[in-house]
Amino acid sequence: MGQGTPSRIAQPWEVIYRRPWQAANLLSPFFLSMCPTMTDVSRGSLDGSDLKIAVIQSRFNESVTEALLQGALEGLEELGVVEERVHACSVPGAVELPLVARDLAASGTWDAIIVVGAVIRGETSHYDYVCNIATDGCLRASLDTGVPIAFGVLTCDTSEQAFARCAPGEANKGRESARVAVELANLLRGRKA
Repeated sequence: MGQGTPSRIAQPWEVIYRRPWQAANLLSPFFLSMCPTMTDVSRGSLDGSDLKIAVIQSRFNESVTEALLQGALEGLEELGVVEERVHACSVPGAVELPLVARDLAASGTWDAIIVVGAVIRGETSHYDYVCNIATDGCLRASLDTGVPIAFGVLTCDTSEQAFARCAPGEANKGRESARVAVELANLLRGRKA
């Protein structure tokens, strides 16, 4: 073996992790067939019949957030979450969501939390601050407590974008957040069992 020549041929998965810039060469079926596969991928169930879920609505941009709240509640009902096991509350704006989410998560009462809100870009940088506070705060609350917090806060450039994402039906981000909350609650419950 000459200097700089590898003593063995690197396996495809080693190239992906150690030299990702060379990974594009590994997309052929031959190389993909050599990669180890995961045979058991864990997913949480979408059966919410034995879960307790809290939903927090930001009231700022209320015409949008009310539709998101309705989507989340309808989504939970479709997934079998019993109405008596759902708690809905509201806060003035998106900045207040993380505090209440953390408080509810730390109580030990809820299997998952859903936060819904709408932050629509204006003429100042206030939008950026509000978005960062809401996203970072909810993430931190979830990581600190171990309770999943499904983030259904819209961060849109225009009102039209917000209304498109809160319309009734499958595209409603509140409904999508309900699915995320139930799946994550069941996934984490299964890992603790």
